[in-house]
Amino acid sequence: MKTTPVAIAIAIYCFLMFWFVAALCTFHTVLVSKNQTTYENFRNASTSASARNLGIAEADIFGRGGLRANCYEAWFVGSLFPSRISPRKPISHQPLPLGG
Repeated sequence: MKTTPVAIAIAIYCFLMFWFVAALCTFHTVLVSKNQTTYENFRNASTSASARNLGIAEADIFGRGGLRANCYEAWFVGSLFPSRISPRKPISHQPLPLGG
């Protein structure tokens, strides 16, 4: 019975990790339902700064009209804009400009 404390420690660790992952999944499911990114959620970037300064409540500019439409866009439609990264394009070896 010397392995019982180890088994209890592993069980507690697994329990905590399960709840951590479950909380992250729930949080990101809520973000998908609102059609927001994590950055927009924390910085409240879905409303304009001028509207916030004036105290005007503005509708979410990225929302598609409801939970079903937002989830459909996130899971089935994908990105609305084409990627600017071309994986087959050769890399140019030009030096970067100094001074940003």
